[in-house]
Amino acid sequence: MSRRQPFIQVNDLTKHFGNVAALEGIHFDVGEGETFTILGASGSGMTTLFHLLLGLKRPTRGTAEVLGFDCASQSVEVRRRVGCVLGSQRFHPGLTGGEYMDLSLAAHRSQESRRSELVERLKINESEKIGNVADAEATRLAWALALMHNPAIILLDNPFHRLDESSRRVMFNLLEEERSKGATILLTTDSPRIAARHSDRVGTLVNGELTFVRDMSRLNRKLGRRLRIVFREDVDLQDFISHNLSVVSRNGREWVITLDGEAGSLLKRLGKFSVEDIEIVEDVMEDILMAMMRGHGPGPYV
Repeated sequence: MSRRQPFIQVNDLTKHFGNVAALEGIHFDVGEGETFTILGASGSGMTTLFHLLLGLKRPTRGTAEVLGFDCASQSVEVRRRVGCVLGSQRFHPGLTGGEYMDLSLAAHRSQESRRSELVERLKINESEKIGNVADAEATRLAWALALMHNPAIILLDNPFHRLDESSRRVMFNLLEEERSKGATILLTTDSPRIAARHSDRVGTLVNGELTFVRDMSRLNRKLGRRLRIVFREDVDLQDFISHNLSVVSRNGREWVITLDGEAGSLLKRLGKFSVEDIEIVEDVMEDILMAMMRGHGPGPYV
């Protein structure tokens, strides 16, 4: 996607807790209408990053801005303009979901609200005290609070944590709806699958350092479609090299190839040989992102 005006800007952002560096000199921006995902394992610094963006913690060094507001000195203005789901979010057990919605709309000074729609879609009981509901329902409430005032910027910190499968499907649909409407989204996750399927760009956070930022559309184009083919006989490499076919790996008579564009040339070549098995390799992007998250880099083919 073409890059637009940055709505979120982070420069040299650093946070130390004593001798421990939770974040060390990270730089990134998120353009208007972009979904930027930070992929990292538990303890990599993702939640600390969100606390800095929301002004809940102050940086040791560096700056972060949202819509031009400094996250440290103008945090109230930042929080008023974003919707946020925190993986570590906690609610006062004595308040009801409806009372939290009232407070949230007042805090955001919202004139328009998706409250009724989200209450219905997320099956929120507005009269039930938070202390009496399951974790999944509390997370659904967090999503409703984040989205009901129609924010232009949405911050989602591991937002699918503690959700049952049915609730996850609803949240994935909500996320894609917000993306299609042009919301600017900063998402953190420990799931390569979520990062691969719901992002415009992905960066990996490893030991507090942001590495391997990649544009997903470019990465997908470069990877093409990958297929695993098992032949019943030995095959000459030269029989597969062409303008839209390339060999990723070979292990005996088992090959992994990349197909870029139409499949006619591949089918024509395969007609010459006896094929035992063929399948599309669907998880290659997830494997690459997993390697990046572990600090190993995207690999020689990316």
